[in-house]
Amino acid sequence: CKYTINLNTNTLFDKDNNLIDCASEYYTGLIEGTSNTPTPYHIESYSDEWAIEPDESFGKTPNDISPPPNGFNNSVPRIYRLTRNISATGKTMYFPSNNTRQEAWEQAKKYVKNNILKESIGDDPKAQVKYFPAYGDALGSGFLNLTSVSGYNHVRSETINKTDGIYSLSDSWIISPFGDRAVESYSLSISSNTNSPLVTISVNGTIKGLSINNANDFCNNNKYQEAYNKLRSLSNNNFSFDGPNSTIFKRAQNTTPIKLNIIPLSRSITVNQATGEITYNITYNNRPTNFIRNIANENITLTDTYPGDVFSIIPTINSLNGPIIQYNGGRTEYKRDLNIELNVSRSGIGYYKMLNKNSYIYRKPSIDPVISSDILKIVQACSPHNETGIRKYFLNSVSENWDPKSGSYATQISWTYELDK
Repeated sequence: CKYTINLNTNTLFDKDNNLIDCASEYYTGLIEGTSNTPTPYHIESYSDEWAIEPDESFGKTPNDISPPPNGFNNSVPRIYRLTRNISATGKTMYFPSNNTRQEAWEQAKKYVKNNILKESIGDDPKAQVKYFPAYGDALGSGFLNLTSVSGYNHVRSETINKTDGIYSLSDSWIISPFGDRAVESYSLSISSNTNSPLVTISVNGTIKGLSINNANDFCNNNKYQEAYNKLRSLSNNNFSFDGPNSTIFKRAQNTTPIKLNIIPLSRSITVNQATGEITYNITYNNRPTNFIRNIANENITLTDTYPGDVFSIIPTINSLNGPIIQYNGGRTEYKRDLNIELNVSRSGIGYYKMLNKNSYIYRKPSIDPVISSDILKIVQACSPHNETGIRKYFLNSVSENWDPKSGSYATQISWTYELDK
């Protein structure tokens, strides 16, 4: 024979009109001129690619840490990113009997949906990643051996190329150990300068909530709830970030041998409910602990004024050298001034309408039994009373300044006293 004939067909039937060689890749449907006949997938090629790699941007941080030296060795389990990319290229099919046409991308999509993507991704996080090609129950068995982990934050993207007849799916998961459903990334910075004796330590972090919702769910607010729960655990369950039991405070204290003030110098929290992320910035320093309880901050200033000469200034007409200064004989008095400024917290101010004395006068810090008791102790400690070398003293007028809207309070106390010699 001097010639050859090559025939190509998408389907092949035997003499009894039975489908031959569909490579067991079929779905139930109708073919032109047949009834209840399995219809093969008409695809040219497909790929199913898995990848797992470390994600160093976040980690599984503990909710509590130990003090030094063990506090520097607290382990942070690594998390991983699992991705799956599926792609199929279909063939366009024509059916002359009913003048219909099936696009190539539709053939590819049916193949991906019914043959490759067999798993039903539900609420069970372990079911989301169980089709990863591994041995036994460990992801990456033989090399990574990831056990006691689950897949979270499933994200799926779909791509349809109608021109080339290609249908693609891309899935990704965060692989994290069991436990609280949140991961975190944080850093610490230490600063000091010669103009201040204080050392400042800032803790900056981002918490990402983990969700077991599948990619088809519209609502993923539980990611934010998980991030919220994580932050509450780190902050000693009160979001004040103070006290020795706050994990964030422990992180700051573990970086320096200097005793830090347990009350933060500043707090800043940014919330993104859509992505389920919370960003925080908490700053501590080694300023002294407040003398006065139940307040946000305080400033106490003590000024001693010592005697000076008593003299008169006598103006003179046409004098180019200025007035005449005349010594009168004698000395001025000894004085001591005490200035106390403080701010009560918003919880101490409260949200109320300022309509009567209860709103203005009776909410002064000096009326509060705890605050007034601490102020009295400071006054007694600074008073000239029973001070060695002082014969007698007198209390000058006392003034108070109170701003009930801002919570700012100040009192000025002064004494005039005389030495015994």
